[in-house]
Amino acid sequence: MKTNPFEALSGKTVIDWLGCELALIPGEDGKASIWVSALTPYRQFFELEIICTDGSKFNIESRYDEDGYFELALKANRKDIEHYVPTKDDFVRVLNLNTFPKGKVNFIDVVLDQRSNIVALKLAIGNSTITLESGFVAQKNDTFIVQRPEDFVIINTSQTVTER
Repeated sequence: MKTNPFEALSGKTVIDWLGCELALIPGEDGKASIWVSALTPYRQFFELEIICTDGSKFNIESRYDEDGYFELALKANRKDIEHYVPTKDDFVRVLNLNTFPKGKVNFIDVVLDQRSNIVALKLAIGNSTITLESGFVAQKNDTFIVQRPEDFVIINTSQTVTER
C-alpha cells in the first residue's frame, strides 16, 4: 500500500493558492481563449500551488506513475509557479485563486483507483472543503465532457468552496 503524501498538508494553515490554468478552449485565429463556460462547472490546471503561513509551499499536479497510470502528486517546496501575463491567444495562464479556501487543513480524504493511485483529493480547510481530481475537460460538439483520470487537476467550481 502506498503512503498518502497529502498527509503533509495536515495541520498546515493555507494562506494562498496559485494556479497554472489550461483554457477550456484555446484561442486561435485571433480569438481569445475561453477559460470558463456556462456549459461546464469545471476548470483545469497543469499545477496548483498552496502557500502556508509557515512559508512552506506545496504543488499539486496530475502525472503518470511509474507504470503509466495517472495519479495526483504532491511536491513540497518546489520552485514557485512562474507569473506571466498571457497574450490574447495563450491557452495557459497563472493566477491567484482568491475564492479557494484558506485556513487550517483539518481533514484530508483521498480516492484511490484499483492500483492504489490517488485520483481525487478532498481537503477540509477552515470551514470549507475543496475537491481536486485527476482529469481533463474536453470540448465535444456544443458541450464539454470530463475524462477521469487524466493529466490535469480539475476542480468543479460549483463545489469549490462548500461550507461544512
